[in-house]
Amino acid sequence: MNRSKAGIISFAIILTLLVLFGTEFFEGVWSFPSFSPIPLMIIALVGTGIYSTIRLGFPQLRYLKAFNSG
Repeated sequence: MNRSKAGIISFAIILTLLVLFGTEFFEGVWSFPSFSPIPLMIIALVGTGIYSTIRLGFPQLRYLKAFNSG
């Protein structure tokens, strides 16, 4: 499956969930858990970014010079 097809499928799934369950569903996901001051989704996104950065060998820093050279 190519990336454009995967993107369309992902968008369709999100749109279907939004239509079926409404915005309360997404508000619940973004604000869960209530015992933590930081939402679970934010923790998951930051954790995934840190893991990917370490696993890929810090490409943000490694290729910074290539983008700045013009």
